[in-house]
Amino acid sequence: MTNATLDQIAGRKVITARVPESPAEIAFEVYSLAREADSIRPIITTDLKMRSRQTSSNPLVVSVQDIYGNPVSGVAIDWSYVEGGGRLDADPSTLGDQSMIETNDKGMASLRSWTVGPLPGTHRIQAQCAAGSVTRFVQFEIPVEPQVVSIDFFKTPIPEILRFLGRVA
Repeated sequence: MTNATLDQIAGRKVITARVPESPAEIAFEVYSLAREADSIRPIITTDLKMRSRQTSSNPLVVSVQDIYGNPVSGVAIDWSYVEGGGRLDADPSTLGDQSMIETNDKGMASLRSWTVGPLPGTHRIQAQCAAGSVTRFVQFEIPVEPQVVSIDFFKTPIPEILRFLGRVA
């Protein structure tokens, strides 16, 4: 009797057994599964700088892995806007704003649509998941610049401009 020890990488394994001094052999296919979620990591996206009330065309992506670094599928990721007062939608193809989405077979989950709030400054979006009895989370920091407004006062008398600016201020 012989024992076979699998490595820590999830996936398909082929184990071949041979009879000594004989051409006889048999192959077994074994599939090892990832363990439960242990960590959540951001997949860094390019330039996250935005203007207030702008909707992003770049998704925020996280990767969930087990203790050995294997991707874990089917993990519920709960997205939330924790600072800045924006809006998010993990699945724009479904009616209404969705805040929860599961990781795919590569252990990744995307926040596909999000809109920053009205105030400039640093906004934070959080992705969290349960890892056993512990909740793991990661935050994305988004610098938000104010909206630029331009007003054309060409041929407008000065008193009217001052009156308008007094109402705005």
